[in-house]
Amino acid sequence: MKLHFVNTEPDVMLLPNRLIVEHQLNKDWYWLHIGKWSKKVKILEAEDLEEQSIGLSKQSDFPFVLPDLSYELLVDDKGIHLGPVIAMILTKMKLTPKKLESLKPYFKQYESINGLAYLARWSDFDWKNKRVKGYCYSPDSQGGPNWVSGTFPLPDVIYKRKTPPKKFEKKVNKKYKGKMFNSYMFNKWEFHDALMKSEKTSPHLLPTCQYTDPHQLLEMLNTSREVYLKPVKGSMGNGIFKIDNLRSHYEVVFGKGQKQLAKKKGIVQFCEQMLSRKKYLIQKAVTTKYEKKKVDFRVIMQKDQTKEWKCTTIIGRYGKSKYIITNYTDSVVSGIVALETVFKLTHNEAIEKQKEVISICKKVCLQLEAVFGIYGDLGLDVIIDEDLKTWVLEANKYHSHDLLLEAEELDMEMYETVLGTPLLYAKSLAGF
Repeated sequence: MKLHFVNTEPDVMLLPNRLIVEHQLNKDWYWLHIGKWSKKVKILEAEDLEEQSIGLSKQSDFPFVLPDLSYELLVDDKGIHLGPVIAMILTKMKLTPKKLESLKPYFKQYESINGLAYLARWSDFDWKNKRVKGYCYSPDSQGGPNWVSGTFPLPDVIYKRKTPPKKFEKKVNKKYKGKMFNSYMFNKWEFHDALMKSEKTSPHLLPTCQYTDPHQLLEMLNTSREVYLKPVKGSMGNGIFKIDNLRSHYEVVFGKGQKQLAKKKGIVQFCEQMLSRKKYLIQKAVTTKYEKKKVDFRVIMQKDQTKEWKCTTIIGRYGKSKYIITNYTDSVVSGIVALETVFKLTHNEAIEKQKEVISICKKVCLQLEAVFGIYGDLGLDVIIDEDLKTWVLEANKYHSHDLLLEAEELDMEMYETVLGTPLLYAKSLAGF
């Protein structure tokens, strides 16, 4: 429904008779909620407005801008809600025209949303006055996108891809409990610990422990022979090492494939030099390779308007030759193609294996929510060993959607679906 500002007495909301009857409203005073802002307004029947329109008095004192957009109306025991109002925190960078242009695909599903969806940074929030500076998405008359800068109400829901500053992180978490995703930025050890608590997910975790000292690492190398060392807090494969026990000596492999040979004393020195500044995990190594390239899978799990976890897509990642991580990809293909190529599966066998992987990943998502809070967009890293057993390595809260653009057969429609689906979930989470 289109929103119009009309000349009438202050604090009046005009509705067509159809909406008054449909929502069983009286010509009386109700609380009007727009995002987290609220005010009492008097409902009157509109005589001059179109059927699919809502009127608000120009004399009403709004401490923010309500752009000329289509909105939806929701009536519950708290009053009348106009929205949805959705804030998308996608970057810490300044929202320049170039940056706004790059973020347009996130609004591809806007016509299914309506309401006010805007981009902002955490530094743009004015908690005292309950408003936010940002850029709202507004389709123009030709159907193309347009950005409108302004000051908007605090949102109903926040789609978070950047962590708020510590100075008001508690405030955000409290105010938006149950209304913000992805809610908590867990680290690798917290991820492992959460999944170990469930018999549905623990069988799909590799043996992992927290690094304490070189002697503990050497003991694990006696049993596992190959282990990865991973920073508890880290991303993009930074700071990861692989150590192989070659019986007569050890081989330390760095992220991009550089190697160093060492005896026990050398491992002790390596630990003291490289592992003393951060907390690390020791994890049994499972390495799947194809043509000397490490292979794993990125499973993109998302929620849409149904609020249910679904797999939007799976991609296979081939790392660069000799690299021990796949963050630096040599090529990206569909999950089905990777399963057929690497494991020599038939097409039907690959489809069945992919279904199994999705089922496991859905259990992982549900367990993470049971422990940490609400999520709606996760990128799970999965490896499949030579026996076709599925291991879940990590859940990326702010995973790179642009990884899909590296695919050998670029599916732009799928890329836009991945970017646009969280907005559908945000609307549903807002109650609309």
